[in-house]
Parts: sequence; C-alpha cells; structure tokens
Amino acid sequence: MTEDIINKDTGKLICSICKFDVEPLVKEGRVIWDQGNNAWPVNDGRCCDECNTQVVTPARITNMIRERQKEKGIKYKSYDDIMEENNGKF
Repeated sequence: MTEDIINKDTGKLICSICKFDVEPLVKEGRVIWDQGNNAWPVNDGRCCDECNTQVVTPARITNMIRERQKEKGIKYKSYDDIMEENNGKF
C-alpha cells in the first residue's frame, strides 16, 4: 500500500493519480469526508473524484469485462493486437 501524501501548503490529501489536491466533501458547511476515493486497480493510493470517474471506474469496468471473457474462454485482444493482425489498419 502506498503512503497517503499530504500537501504541506494546503493540508489536503494529494491524489495518487493526477497529483492535485483531493477536495473534501462538504455538506451544509461541514467537511464530512476528506479521504478521497480508493484508486485500485490503478494504484494502491487514494484519488480525487475526477480521477475516480475518468480513470479508476473505467479500469474497474475493463477488469470486470476481461474476467468475464476469461471465464467464458474468450481471448481478449488489445488494440495493439488488432492493429498488428490488420497490418496497422483498424
């Protein structure tokens, strides 16, 4: 597990993916959560909401699809595999 890194200037957690501050969740003027999101499977750290939405969630969905393909005996082909099979033409 990676160490959570705190920005010394702001006191906020730093996103383990984009390296920007993780903004706390505030409701009715009170901070109710300041620990960000679980960044697995991208890394073992914590991430901001933007990276969770744009990077982590798609990675989790891709992992689920690949696992289901493996269970059904379907060979996963990467973009590079497809390009190589088609002589660089998609």
